[in-house]
Parts: sequence; structure tokens; C-alpha cells
Amino acid sequence: MGEPGLTSASADTLAFTVNARFYPLIGRIQPYALIGLGGVNSWLNSNLGSSATFTSFAGRFGVGLDIYITPNIALTSEFAYTATTEGQATFYGPWVWWTENSGFDPSYMGVTWGVTYSFF
Repeated sequence: MGEPGLTSASADTLAFTVNARFYPLIGRIQPYALIGLGGVNSWLNSNLGSSATFTSFAGRFGVGLDIYITPNIALTSEFAYTATTEGQATFYGPWVWWTENSGFDPSYMGVTWGVTYSFF
């Protein structure tokens, strides 16, 4: 019987960024632009018992819209792109561990929506 092949893999990513929003208009409907800096950590795992961890610096850029229902509560929607540097990889597996530049790019685009409460 031969070696088992790759049958499953998973990827998890966690991003931490500090963002600033710029509002060109005031009023009930407020479009905005955002910019941020931070970091991204990604984990790749396979059924072969190996895993990889990637760490990158990140910049975040996007646009959004706040629509105020009351003076403190708004519906919000946002589109943002998180651009990252090449992932610094740390590999773990049976009897092996090493770190190198990976060529892995964990950049991504995201769309979010929700409700915001403003204290001001």
C-alpha cells in the first residue's frame, strides 16, 4: 500500500489592523474612505500531518457607507482590500521545522455589513 495522498486542507487567517475613517460629508448618509496598518497571521493544515504558519505586514484600504437611523445607530456597509507582504513561513511537520520566505500572499478583499452604535 502506498503513501496516503493529500485529501483535505484548511486555511485560517487572522488580521489585526488599526484603521482611520475619513468622512467627506456630514448628515444622515455618510460615505467614507478608510486606511489602516497592521498584520496578518495565516495557518495552513493538511491531512498529511503537516502545517504552515505565515506572518505578514498588512495595509488596509477601502470605502464604506453609514446610514443613520437615529443619531446614535447606523446601518453600515464596507468594502476593503487588505494588501500584505510576502508571508514569512514557519513549517511544522513530522520531524521537521524551518522558516523561510514563502511566496505565499495572504492578501484578500472583504465585504462587511452591520449595525454601528456611535457614542458621540
